[in-house]
Amino acid sequence: MKNLFSLSISPLHLLLILVPTLAWGLNFPFARISTAEFPPFFLLSARFSLVALILLPFFPKPPQKIIPLLILAVLFGPLHAGTMLYSMYLEFPASTGVLIQQLSVPMTLIISVIFLKVLIHRHSIIGLIFSFCGLFLLIQAPSIQGNYLGLIVMLISALSGAIYLLFLKEYFQEIHPLAIIAWVSLLTIPVILPFTFFLENNHLELLKNASLKAYGAAFYGFFISSVLGHSIWYFLVKKYPLETIAPITLLTPVFGVLGGVLILDEPLNQSMIFGGLLTLIGSAIVLIRRPNLTNRE
Repeated sequence: MKNLFSLSISPLHLLLILVPTLAWGLNFPFARISTAEFPPFFLLSARFSLVALILLPFFPKPPQKIIPLLILAVLFGPLHAGTMLYSMYLEFPASTGVLIQQLSVPMTLIISVIFLKVLIHRHSIIGLIFSFCGLFLLIQAPSIQGNYLGLIVMLISALSGAIYLLFLKEYFQEIHPLAIIAWVSLLTIPVILPFTFFLENNHLELLKNASLKAYGAAFYGFFISSVLGHSIWYFLVKKYPLETIAPITLLTPVFGVLGGVLILDEPLNQSMIFGGLLTLIGSAIVLIRRPNLTNRE
């Protein structure tokens, strides 16, 4: 298998590879900042509305039947992105949250083995053990104590992300990724709006009184993380084999942890360091040794 360094990659593309991982990692501390002043479902409604407004003119026709797109929208919108933001709203530490999200990699493998009958490699089993030992250490961190609801919600987000990725791979392989984002954003809006109207209130007052810091953090989530990050990533996926550049996404939690420590002044303790390292090593093993979904019993 070729790796990142055996390919002829221009210096510009090497720098570009780091942009999505940096954008997605810093999305967690910025989400903590924005949810401190805006409720999560209101933020999500605004985010998907703006993303749809930007991308739909380029992809005016649905890229797939509406039902699969709607399922994808529910998985990604309220169940993945919504629960992640809600966990941040519950003041779950951003630096821990970005590490918890890495569990979506081993979760994807477990779901593939159970429901898709994918054959698992022994190295992947070692990766699973590392990942969940890392989770055990992470939940011992003092910053999580007393916020187990936030932990559960973040785990639901990681699990939903894993199911979303499998559904995406099974039914949307030949479709332009930005077309998927455009239509998933559009179809997520009617799913999310009832949550923000019935569970949240004072939207106009919040918009009026919010600080520039909160608006800046929301802007980051809307455009830098969503539009810019995904656009650059899919540009690179078209130029290089996915298996050669996907491991670079393991830098996402590194940037997220650094962002949590430097931007939010979150504590960095031994449970986080060793738990995070175990989780990353386990995810790396699973990601690099992951089975092909066509290799089924």
